[in-house]
Parts: sequence; structure tokens; C-alpha cells
Amino acid sequence: MKTQTTFKHWMHYFHDSSVKAAHHASHLLHEGSFWAILAFAVLTAGLIALVVLFGDSSALPEYYRMPIAPIPIY
Repeated sequence: MKTQTTFKHWMHYFHDSSVKAAHHASHLLHEGSFWAILAFAVLTAGLIALVVLFGDSSALPEYYRMPIAPIPIY
């Protein structure tokens, strides 16, 4: 098989596949269930991020925390 023929075949294949993918993506953007699942995933990720960033550090074991002040010597 010639290189030119193979290249043309694969270029048509990739073009047709990308057109199909864009068509399916446009259908997804018009469905309410897609946006509901996306909103649920974003809200869950945001909640986990808030817990990680602003969570109470006293819930961690002692050896995972950095001391806030030097240990007083009496």
C-alpha cells in the first residue's frame, strides 16, 4: 500500500471520529442530567478541598502537627 493512500485513509478516519465526538459532546451539553452530575462532582470536590484546607488540625495525630510555639522550659 502506498504511503499517500494510507495517510489519506487515516486522515479521513480521524476527521470522521472527531466529528462524531463533537456531535456527542454537543448532545451532552443539552442534557440536564449531565449538568447535574457535573455540579455534584464539583460540589463534592469543593467540599473536600474546604475540609482539607480549613479543617481542624487538632483532629490529626500529634506527630503530624508542627508545634505552634517553642516548648517552654521552666
